[in-house]
Amino acid sequence: MAFLRGWIYRPAQERPTTSGLVVLTNDRWNQTMLRVGVVPVRTAVAPFDIPYSVALPGGTHVVASRLVAPHVEGGLLGLVEGALDATTLAAVEDRLCAFLQIPELLRPAPRPAPPLGDATRYAAWSEVYRAGPEVDGERKRRIVVSPNLWNAVSGMATFVRTTTSFARHGDEFPQVQGGAARACCGDATTFELRAVLLPRRDRPVPHSTTLHDMVAIARGLAVTHGLEAAVRRAGTSLH
Repeated sequence: MAFLRGWIYRPAQERPTTSGLVVLTNDRWNQTMLRVGVVPVRTAVAPFDIPYSVALPGGTHVVASRLVAPHVEGGLLGLVEGALDATTLAAVEDRLCAFLQIPELLRPAPRPAPPLGDATRYAAWSEVYRAGPEVDGERKRRIVVSPNLWNAVSGMATFVRTTTSFARHGDEFPQVQGGAARACCGDATTFELRAVLLPRRDRPVPHSTTLHDMVAIARGLAVTHGLEAAVRRAGTSLH
């Protein structure tokens, strides 16, 4: 079954503060890929998530800063609960676009937010870490795409996974690190810091990416998560 963008699905397993999951990756992605990008509908919102949240009737909120990419066969998404109306979906798109700093990165002179305080204490934007669950005893290489202020105060960070496979191409899989790898933008996922290897000795080489790479990733995220209209509303363009 293909999951549909803008629809709200019930979590297959009960979660204390999550009442639903909104699919945001575009329908072409959802029909062909093994993971879909979702954000939660929550009954409680942390202070650092408020700028990226949209209120729904009944007191719940869509929290665009908690992006995850569950496997379509992983059992996380349950039955359909409903769908966001066009106005609410547009508001969620705008919040996610702001969270990922896409308008700032797609300007003629990109202006991402600078590091905040001691950047060794959190996962810093544009830096490369081993993060997420271990697979065959090793964590995947991932690039941070969430803003430094949020990373520093939340104890989390949002990442895109990198791959050295060139089976996929296009804006959704931009080349990074001098062409040595591609970023899997549709797999953008938020992890708590306990799932991130922060010490420099544990990090892959190179430790960071270029601004050019981050602009390409921002463009890829806009495509995979259907943020083209949000980019236009912010006064910028994908090209």
